[in-house]
Amino acid sequence: MGTNDLLNNIRRRITTETIIAFVLGLLIGLVVLGWWIFPVQWYNTDPSDLRPRHKITYLQMIADSYDITGDLDAARARIADLKGPTGTDAEILALLNQLAQAHLVAGNAAAGARVQKLSGALNLTAVSAPQPTATPGGPVPGSLGRTLGILVMVVLILLGLAILFTILQRREGERRTRMRAVRPMEEIEEAEELEPLGAEMPVRAREALGTFVAFYRYGDDNYDDSFDIEWNGEFLGDCGIAIAETIGTGTPRNVTAFKMLLFDKHGRKPEESTTLQKFLVSEYAFRDENIRARLGTRGEMVPVSKGKVIVLEAPALRLEAEVLDMEYRTGTPEPNSVFDRLQLQLTVTRAEEGAES
Repeated sequence: MGTNDLLNNIRRRITTETIIAFVLGLLIGLVVLGWWIFPVQWYNTDPSDLRPRHKITYLQMIADSYDITGDLDAARARIADLKGPTGTDAEILALLNQLAQAHLVAGNAAAGARVQKLSGALNLTAVSAPQPTATPGGPVPGSLGRTLGILVMVVLILLGLAILFTILQRREGERRTRMRAVRPMEEIEEAEELEPLGAEMPVRAREALGTFVAFYRYGDDNYDDSFDIEWNGEFLGDCGIAIAETIGTGTPRNVTAFKMLLFDKHGRKPEESTTLQKFLVSEYAFRDENIRARLGTRGEMVPVSKGKVIVLEAPALRLEAEVLDMEYRTGTPEPNSVFDRLQLQLTVTRAEEGAES
């Protein structure tokens, strides 16, 4: 399998449900759990990392300790820890003045006096002193900003999820539009003469437009391999393999039949399109009357065996699927009923004129 085929296979395995689950997991894990229910807890941080209101409380404790002990060196060391590497004397002085004023307004003259005593002993310079807005017990600006940031992120994630869901819905609608014309092989009318599709198409009738490898392994319950058919940048159609029928219930699913699809954009006329399908079935499914009743009216049922080539031929495109490898799962109630693995090589060429089967 080439690099492009592998990348295309990975891209097609990323379903709408997978993307939605990833976005919801990111939203719940990062915002709800990470920031709300289990936020980061800080331990053993420096006094300089405190919020403004907690710095004011720390200053009050320094003032109370200095008033009792009179140890100015210890007070200066604690003030230095509070400033940190980026703080200034002006900031500390502003906080001391604010704290003393708050005590005086509250009628606590003794506490205000202790703060003023510390401020005078420190002899700090009040050059370009900022005026912090935090007051003891007041709101914390950092919390408001963080809350607004979380809300903005939640809105952006929801908006992105809505846009992504809209795009995926549109793609799914386009795919269903292409697939809605699926008809049993015996009901397709005789093809009319093909109109020329342009000089870009291969001249030789069997020149390959694309070769792809589809691989299924037991346990891939959402298996659906689809490949675009292009020539010189023009989209001509697509082909693919998907699960069609399973046995029993539960997971992993016991797959007993696949459907092989070929979408021809040009159809019998350039303005029309055609979608054909056949069912690649196990030996058990081919013999089972109930399965034949369900699938037989929708398309031809072809038992799968290693080396077998199954053909779908639309007016403009021909698909040959060669079974490179296949194996039934052992230990099933019915022998040769459940696929353990299936590997197909899909080769798309231009169809011969007037062919459709």
